Amino acid sequence: ECESYLVRYLEQQASLPNLNIAQSLEILKDLSILTQSNVTSILPLDLNGSVYIITKVSNLFARDTHQNRNIQDTVIFLDVVNNLLHETNLVGWKILKEVDPTTSPLLLKSSETYGMFVASAIIT
Repeated sequence: ECESYLVRYLEQQASLPNLNIAQSLEILKDLSILTQSNVTSILPLDLNGSVYIITKVSNLFARDTHQNRNIQDTVIFLDVVNNLLHETNLVGWKILKEVDPTTSPLLLKSSETYGMFVASAIIT
């Protein structure tokens, strides 16, 4: 199966060396739209690419703790994670587990990283 052009494009954007918060939020918004549940499932390589993007964004947010966050940022992040974990993608996750068993744990780790960022923002 081929990775879709749009997810690959977003991966490239997330890989830019000087990616900032505003750019990462735009990438996340686009990814949220691309991963919305529909009749078809997300391709395994697109799941993998989406997790790469989520990881980049969560790490960027975790490093930039001085930036004020909007609740909408968190909603968008959680929407993407929810979209990826939708039941229509179960077959894709099973295939991906055989090809790259690190992707699923990486999604969990990235979600945890983002969750820790949100918790630290609430505490401070």
